[in-house]
Amino acid sequence: MTGEQRAAEDVVGRHGETRASLSRMRADLEPLTAPDVAEAIAFSVAAPPNVNVAEMVVVPVRQG
Repeated sequence: MTGEQRAAEDVVGRHGETRASLSRMRADLEPLTAPDVAEAIAFSVAAPPNVNVAEMVVVPVRQG
């Protein structure tokens, strides 16, 4: 087996481990709901007139 073949097998093995790890992480995530996003928008709309919400990124707690 050449060095290139060993390297390719190593990458494939790590890829499988990475996919399994990501699957476990995703299982623990609680997805955002429409009311979650609506509440964030309502918060920004209700800001005082001297507050400019220029950008808002909404992600699940464990993802951010």
